[in-house]
Amino acid sequence: MVKVIQILISESRIKRLMELNYGQLTPKLMLEILADHNKYQNSICRHVDETKLLP
Repeated sequence: MVKVIQILISESRIKRLMELNYGQLTPKLMLEILADHNKYQNSICRHVDETKLLP
């Protein structure tokens, strides 16, 4: 269930970012949107940030 909620949050953020950039979307900008880390663990891109791992 948590995974479904995270997907819905990500989908909503992708749509919002696309709407904010309507008419200006390029492949490069779409890659930037898909790499968005805002509000990690509910961010679009959720890979592990290796720079923040404990030693």
